[in-house]
Amino acid sequence: MVAATALCGFAAETRPFQPHITLARSKGQRRGLSELKTRIGSQPEFTRFAAGEFLLFESFLGPAGSRYDIRARFALDGV
Repeated sequence: MVAATALCGFAAETRPFQPHITLARSKGQRRGLSELKTRIGSQPEFTRFAAGEFLLFESFLGPAGSRYDIRARFALDGV
């Protein structure tokens, strides 16, 4: 992948790849985040659910908001 992008003029990253999951993103005022923390408390309870698959998204940030494209689907057979 690095070789292919180098041909297009992109410099290779020097940092090691750090996969991550973005759970939320905030821009501007963060007043609502502290209120949310207070409402959640220290031990939130979540409803149980069964997932049949999970999706890997790529996000593209822009002035009109983010766009998310599905890059891959992973079936969770037998879970």
